[in-house]
Amino acid sequence: MDNSDLHEAWQTISTRVLEQLVWTYPTTTLAMAFGVSDVAVAKKCKRRGVEKPPRGFWRRVHCGRLTHPSGDVVVKVIVGGGAD
Repeated sequence: MDNSDLHEAWQTISTRVLEQLVWTYPTTTLAMAFGVSDVAVAKKCKRRGVEKPPRGFWRRVHCGRLTHPSGDVVVKVIVGGGAD
């Protein structure tokens, strides 16, 4: 998908799909996938009345303190290189 396709997908996303996505992936991951900012994701959720996971939710899932909402194993994805 190119940027215009991603932009159109973001503009036309249904409330149901948005809710499923925010409870499946962290906001920053969704933002990268759609080429928008995490603030844009938060604003769209607020406008549509979609409840997002509380702050720190995905960190607790990643650390194993909470199970993933779908029960699936979370795969850790590292984007870019870190300092060694």
